Amino acid sequence: MDLTPIEIQQYKFSSSVWGYSRGEVERFLESIALEEETLRRENQDLKEKMIHSQSAINEMQKREAQLREALISAQTITENMKQEAQHEADLILKEAQLKAQQIISAAQEQCFAIETEINRLQQQKRVFQANLGALLENHRRLLDNEDVSTVRVPPVTADDDVVQISEADQLPSYPPVAS
Repeated sequence: MDLTPIEIQQYKFSSSVWGYSRGEVERFLESIALEEETLRRENQDLKEKMIHSQSAINEMQKREAQLREALISAQTITENMKQEAQHEADLILKEAQLKAQQIISAAQEQCFAIETEINRLQQQKRVFQANLGALLENHRRLLDNEDVSTVRVPPVTADDDVVQISEADQLPSYPPVAS
C-alpha cells in the first residue's frame, strides 16, 4: 500500500466503544512500517548508486584531465618538432647557400686565373709574332742581298698592342753576305 504523507495525515480510524479499533491501527502501523522499510532500502540503493556514479564521474574527470594534458603535451611536442625541423631546414639552406657561394667564388677565381693566363699567352703570342716577323724580314733582306747591317728591327710600341721589347731582346744584326 503506497501511502502519501497527506493520506497518512488524513487517515481516519473507525471508532469503537473503547476508542479506535486496535486491529485497524496495527494494520495501519504495519503498512506504514513496510512503506518506511521500502523507502529506506530505495534511499540506500539510491545513495549507493549516487556514490558509484560520483566515483565514475570523478574517474572520468581524471581521465579527461589526463587526456587534456596528453593533448597539450602532444601539441607542444608537435610545435617543438615543427620549430626544430624549420630550424634544421634553415641551417641546411644556409649551409647550401654558403657552399654554393664558395663554389661560385672558386669558379670565378679559376675563371679570372684562366682569363689572366689567356691574356698572358696572347701577349706572348703577339711578342713572338712581332719577333718572328722581324726575323723573317731580316732573312728576306739577307736573301735579297741587302745590306743587313743597316737593317734594324723597329721597336714595338704599346700602340701596337704588343709588349715593348728591350734592345737586348731584339734580334741581332747580321753582316752582309758576300755575293
